[in-house]
Amino acid sequence: MDTILLERPVSKEMPEWVPVIFGNGEDDDTPGIVASLTNEKVQVGDVIFAPGEDVYVENMHIIIKCHLTIINEKGRLEFFGSGPEVTVRPAPGRTTHFSDCTLEAR
Repeated sequence: MDTILLERPVSKEMPEWVPVIFGNGEDDDTPGIVASLTNEKVQVGDVIFAPGEDVYVENMHIIIKCHLTIINEKGRLEFFGSGPEVTVRPAPGRTTHFSDCTLEAR
């Protein structure tokens, strides 16, 4: 009886998942907003911001599909979307700048 040896194909390494702020008025930007506020790697448009780099979000239509609560030293900021409740405390080391953006909680 002949033995057939099957070789496992070389697996490709999966690319790292990076949260995105789409800003297109359709896709949920919550994961990207949370990543930006907690000083994690985040993508805005074609630019990936590393932890510690300030993030610039300009001329975008931001969609939040959760009940997002941002708590900082000045108080609470809440966006009442229809999804799960997410609470974020911004991490030091990064500032997220929003300019000329609209924000919609769904």
